[in-house]
Amino acid sequence: MPDLVIPGQGPLILPVIPNWQDFTTVWSSSSPPAIGNGSITGKYIRIGDLVIFQGRIEAGSTTTFGSGQYSCTLPLPRDNTVSNQAIGNGWVRNVSPAADYHFFCYSTNTTTFVFRGLIEGASSLWDFDSPFTLADGDWATWTLMYETTAA
Repeated sequence: MPDLVIPGQGPLILPVIPNWQDFTTVWSSSSPPAIGNGSITGKYIRIGDLVIFQGRIEAGSTTTFGSGQYSCTLPLPRDNTVSNQAIGNGWVRNVSPAADYHFFCYSTNTTTFVFRGLIEGASSLWDFDSPFTLADGDWATWTLMYETTAA
């Protein structure tokens, strides 16, 4: 491919974009869930201080859901200059009966995030029985973007 040239300024030099890295978040709560034969997948890319993180948790027939509000770990520490920082979007799917719940994701510290959404008009955090009781095949997915403090 020929160089891109800006008239009067010379060639445009584009930064090298790194590859996506696999990352398995730690799914937790006050009484932690166990993924069993379900799956947790994720990947992230870092461009300068910007991190983009995509992930998914899918329950299997042997997944146990614990109790309490769920949180997940971030692949790299977040700049915590602003507490309670919204950093992305997520969606939780109840496969039977089919229902979708959209959430925003936010972080209150440098290492984890939680889901919060409106359920029947009320603000709610994602936990073992909200917005529904989780079961085999249900899943959550998210895309986050935040500034990291990692060197």
